[in-house]
Amino acid sequence: EGRQRFLTADEENAILGWLQEHHPDLVDVVKFLIDTGLRVSEALSLQWGNIKDGRIELTGGQTKTSKSRTIPLTSEALSILMRRRNLDSVFTGIHYRRLALRFEQASAALNLGNDVVLHTCRHTFASRLVQGGVDLYVVASLLGHNSIVTTQRYAHLRTANMDAAIAILQGNQNDNRSNASLS
Repeated sequence: EGRQRFLTADEENAILGWLQEHHPDLVDVVKFLIDTGLRVSEALSLQWGNIKDGRIELTGGQTKTSKSRTIPLTSEALSILMRRRNLDSVFTGIHYRRLALRFEQASAALNLGNDVVLHTCRHTFASRLVQGGVDLYVVASLLGHNSIVTTQRYAHLRTANMDAAIAILQGNQNDNRSNASLS
C-alpha cells in the first residue's frame, strides 16, 4: 500500500472518542488493532481458541503470509477480551466494510487527512514499537512479515535510538578501561 502514516496518542484518543460518541460498538476493535498490530482480517476472524496464556496464537491459515505467529497481549487488549468473553467469537457482528467506513468517517470528521485509514492502526502499532527501541526483527515477527525489508520502512523512526546506541558503546568502553586498569 505504501502508506506509512501512524497515529499520535492525541489522534488515537480523538478517533476513539469520536467512535465512542457515534459508534461505540467499534471502539474495542480499533483499540485492539492498535494494541496488537493484527491485520483487520486477522482480528475479525479471531476465535477464542486463538487466545492462550495472554497471547494470540494465529495459525498459518489465519494469516496473510500463511505463517503461524504469536502476539503477546497488552493489558488493554486483555481487558478488551474480558469485556467480550461472552460472545461467540471475539468480534462477533463486526464487519470489515462497516468498520473501515466508520473509521474513515472519524478521520474525516477530525480532519486527520486521507492517509488515515483502518490499516493505519497496524502502522501505529509498528511505529510505536520502533520508536520505543524494539529491534526491527522482533517487530517483523510480531507483524508476521516474510521479509525484514518490509519492516525496514519503519527504520527511519529509530533516530532517537542512535544516541542510546552510542551511550551503550561508551559505557562498554568505560568498562573496558576499568578492566584494563585492573590487569
